[in-house]
Amino acid sequence: VQEYRQALAVEPNKIGGYVSLAAVLIHIGEPSEAVRYARHGLTLASAHPDLAQPLAFALLRDSKPADALSAAERAKGLGADEVNGLLITALARQGLGRAAEAKQDYARALVLAEKHTSTSPLRLLLLQQAASQLGP
Repeated sequence: VQEYRQALAVEPNKIGGYVSLAAVLIHIGEPSEAVRYARHGLTLASAHPDLAQPLAFALLRDSKPADALSAAERAKGLGADEVNGLLITALARQGLGRAAEAKQDYARALVLAEKHTSTSPLRLLLLQQAASQLGP
């Protein structure tokens, strides 16, 4: 984490640094910090889907499902990864008690995921979170 922060201090306008740092912070269980860095990155590039989606997931991990749902919808409008977006949306809806809608989103995400072989770090985190929510 410290290395990412140092890199951003040297190159504060490098959007990829904010994307990477947000993902690491989510992974190590610091979603509030991830939200802060993703939001700051979005002030530099407001239409950047690679930052909008980690923001949505960080909000979800920070127990803010309504904010996560709004951020996921915004990321979708920016052309962000559709499978990740559906997984974030499903988890947010589940957190809001909208299980039927979440189940539809999960089903759509699985159909799309089967067609794509990409397994980004964010996708792996989302799939882990989704699996834990679905239970045995």
